[in-house]
Amino acid sequence: MVKLIKTNSTKLFLIIISFLFIACSQQINKKGNSKKSDFVDPFMCTSSEHGHTDPAAAVPFGMAKPAPDSDPLGYSGYDFSAKKVLGFSNTRFSGVGCRGVGGNIRILPFVISDDTSAIPKSLKLDKNTEKASVGYYSVSLENKVKVSLTATNQVAFHKYTFPESENAGLFIDLASSFVGHNYQEHLVDEAGIVSGKISSRNICNKGDYTLYFALSTDKKDSKIISNNSKIKIEFSAQKNEEVLVRCALSVVSAENAKTKLKKQANVPFDVVHKNAINKWEEILQVVDVETKDSVVKRMFYTHLYHATQTPFIIQDQDGQYRGSDGKLYKTKQKNHFHGWSVWDTFRTKLPLFSLFYREHYIDMMTSLSELYKQGKVDWSTPTEPYKTK
Repeated sequence: MVKLIKTNSTKLFLIIISFLFIACSQQINKKGNSKKSDFVDPFMCTSSEHGHTDPAAAVPFGMAKPAPDSDPLGYSGYDFSAKKVLGFSNTRFSGVGCRGVGGNIRILPFVISDDTSAIPKSLKLDKNTEKASVGYYSVSLENKVKVSLTATNQVAFHKYTFPESENAGLFIDLASSFVGHNYQEHLVDEAGIVSGKISSRNICNKGDYTLYFALSTDKKDSKIISNNSKIKIEFSAQKNEEVLVRCALSVVSAENAKTKLKKQANVPFDVVHKNAINKWEEILQVVDVETKDSVVKRMFYTHLYHATQTPFIIQDQDGQYRGSDGKLYKTKQKNHFHGWSVWDTFRTKLPLFSLFYREHYIDMMTSLSELYKQGKVDWSTPTEPYKTK
């Protein structure tokens, strides 16, 4: 464990700047518990253009990052000052420039008066109910639906708690994107699993990435209507009925995404959330900041949390992944990473990882050494496996 001992505010602040490449404060929660993850505030740096971060429910280096998409869209999809949401998408890249990237597979829960009523484009959120912590996000919407999000590395979990309604459901947009949508292909099988692939524009509208997915709900008595890139899942809901949505991601194939989905089919939301907290504790506890200044402590652990959002661990369960050339490869190390913004991080974040997370750092360097052998150019190629510069 590395100890940072505060002798005065200026000294520790300089340490934070040197190590973590960004220091900004916005919404500071008022907790006082001892776990390192309790000092993380995912809302920090999410207002306007002040960090390009987001409150996604994710695990360290996770591909799946479910979070709200503000209306209007903010940087990285979210703006703390926004009063409405377009829905809850499953991908994003925290901290990058331009308008960010991601926003794929956006889900909007709806409750309408009858089956002929239009589904709203966006919904007001109740800011008084909005909460975010490591691996978790929740909010209540104007239609009385409560939204809760969590994730594993490559599977996003959405829990929607509905009011009583004969005309409720989920509207899923497979063409949603923060930068631009190219195309999508999907199938709905007899078990109600929606699977396919999506191609979207990459960061700063340069190049493209192709993502494979599989999605299902635990609501059996539902009707699935597919219309091009839009999917509507209709059902009636009892008061406080919970509907769980799982969305698995893969850079290899839709079948691999379906395999991941089925492995998570019986895992409860709360178990996934608890596992996510444990993963963040493992990452954050490598540093012990000794200070009585709780604001500085929150800034430090929040920015360490921001730093360990990326790059993404992208290989599938069999070790396969796709390179920047779109071809299949198999990793020789524990994890293969993708999602680079090296010109922003080579002086700061990567040296930090070499000190705090040596095993991950070695895998990252191996992944980088393979990158240009596998087709990478200065910006994104047209065949990237995931979001990257």
